[in-house]
Amino acid sequence: MDETQRTTWSGPRRTCRRTTSRSVRPVTEWDGYVAIAATGSGLAPEFYSRLREAVRHSAGGVLVRLQEPSGWPGAPVIGVQPMRRRDGAVGPTLWLGPLRQERERESLLRWLTTGGPAATALPTALHGRILLAPPVLAVPRQTMN
Repeated sequence: MDETQRTTWSGPRRTCRRTTSRSVRPVTEWDGYVAIAATGSGLAPEFYSRLREAVRHSAGGVLVRLQEPSGWPGAPVIGVQPMRRRDGAVGPTLWLGPLRQERERESLLRWLTTGGPAATALPTALHGRILLAPPVLAVPRQTMN
């Protein structure tokens, strides 16, 4: 929608009136992401290092490291949230895992390098790795950028 076409609703009859054009981005526009690495889920140090580099070389990526996500042991589990950098607001977390195959991990790294959920849709190689139940999360150990 063009910014000149934005409207507000007011009054008991909810009449519509046009607003003036502003340089403020729409509330739903994501321009970054947060990747949550659950280190207690079998996340190998070598893969964590590659994940850190992918996030570092992307536009607007932030990496958060968690100590232990109870319930998903054995293979890497990664959470990804869209984020608005201007105010730090985040969207819902998409949990992916367990990422047992190298092609799944590579697909995740490529997706995050290109901007993750703020830039493109989830790669088809990861569609079967979406976890529906959220984990019980520990307190973040550190944030790395």
